[in-house]
Amino acid sequence: MSAETDTVYKTVRASVPVVEVVVMEDRARVVRRAEVALAKGLSRVRTEGVAPVASDKTLVGRLAGGGARILESRITREVRTTRELPPEDPAALREKLTEMNLQFRNEGITESLLQSEINELDHAEELAAGDVVFDVAWSRADLGAWRGRFDAIAAKRRALATQLDEVRDAMERIRLEMERLERVAGATGTVTSETVVALECDIEVETPGKHEITFEYTVPAACWRPYHTAELTRGERGARVAFRTEGCVWQNTGEDWNEVRLVFSTERPSLGAEPPRLSSDVIALQPKQEEVVVEARDQAVQTAGLGTTGKKRSSQLPGVDDGGEARVMRARDVATVLSDGRPCRVEIFSFEADAEASYVSIPELAASVILQSVQPNEAEFPLLAGPVDLIRDSGLVGRTSIKFVAPDERFTLGWGPDSELRVRRETETAEEESGLLSSWITSRRTVTVRLSNIGAESRTLKLTERIPVSEIDQVEIEFDKKATTRGATPDADGMLTWDVTLPPFGREKITLGFTVKKKKGVVGI
Repeated sequence: MSAETDTVYKTVRASVPVVEVVVMEDRARVVRRAEVALAKGLSRVRTEGVAPVASDKTLVGRLAGGGARILESRITREVRTTRELPPEDPAALREKLTEMNLQFRNEGITESLLQSEINELDHAEELAAGDVVFDVAWSRADLGAWRGRFDAIAAKRRALATQLDEVRDAMERIRLEMERLERVAGATGTVTSETVVALECDIEVETPGKHEITFEYTVPAACWRPYHTAELTRGERGARVAFRTEGCVWQNTGEDWNEVRLVFSTERPSLGAEPPRLSSDVIALQPKQEEVVVEARDQAVQTAGLGTTGKKRSSQLPGVDDGGEARVMRARDVATVLSDGRPCRVEIFSFEADAEASYVSIPELAASVILQSVQPNEAEFPLLAGPVDLIRDSGLVGRTSIKFVAPDERFTLGWGPDSELRVRRETETAEEESGLLSSWITSRRTVTVRLSNIGAESRTLKLTERIPVSEIDQVEIEFDKKATTRGATPDADGMLTWDVTLPPFGREKITLGFTVKKKKGVVGI
């Protein structure tokens, strides 16, 4: 644009803040919106403070209503240079630096003294705890005195911690001021540069007044991932799980998103459609082997989840297998996400549901008894795959993960092992050679699981074991019902379950027997 044409436009410097951000897997769509007073004629709206990494080709400018139209929208970048002059009075500046250095040393001494007092309080608390143990051993209980002593120590520690934080803040301020003065003292006309990025929009106005202008553009260096939190409570009426889904956002775009509405999307614009690559399938003849080589492997039981709760939902809601359908979810409240690369968690939705809490044990995988809960997804949205923080009465107890869970679908959560239930698993194998006229080799195997309850309450748990399932005729698996406790029988996948009730300080022994028969030419098992 020529200089003569440029003088026709009346530049309007406006603040167009970020009001909404659509965060995707590896980028974000930023929406800026504001009302700007425009006079009749040609105007150029300019707003600064835009992310330097904003994509120019994704910029879109819009005006709400009539009376004006946009001629062109663009992103401008310019380098502004500043010259830092040397100090006028170097002697006064050096004297001030010396004074501030002395203040910093004095604050450091104060910090050391406060930290020493806090360490002494920690030692005093340990001694107080030892006195409590001593008094209990001699049957001298004084709850009031104990509580008063610990409360006094805690109050003193809080007061010292507050003073320590104030001292450290003062030291940080002094340090920053000293660095600034040192830069000024060493300045000899230093030239510094800064890149200023702005949005510009040329508008032809027919009706003067306030017009709502919207800018949209895409930025990299931003992403989000789903994050969940589950809290289990158990009472007389049963167990309940409070589930909360949050979006964890990271961004380092160069612009802060202050008090914006966040929208979380699972779209992947970076993934394009490509045809599959074809490779040659070479067919060759090989001599037949005299031995049959087999291998034992673990096969996950394929299921489509635990089923739904039976409630009717709209036919537009997807099932468990959604075929990669994109999801869009909005945060409940506005949030501030700074451009520092740190995670920021924003709540999307939450729900509470009745749960079925039970104890389960699979000794082959872990020699422990796990508290498990089964609950439905009562939200209107699916639960995306991601980590889950587990919270119980004692606080945070661990972290697990879930896969995609559709609305109304039931899913399980494991809440960690029970410290009062112990499990020990032993496996015994006895090989038996076949006779001269037989081509089979028999191997008898016995699995023994010993359970014990060291607690003062009765516990009921579900124990799961398995036997191998053969996929070839040269290997046969025979279940030994007589050698198996309580006559349990395996299902089609070879799984056996027992419902075991352990009385206080009780024990239980569960055995499982089966026979593996294989041809003499079979190796590997």
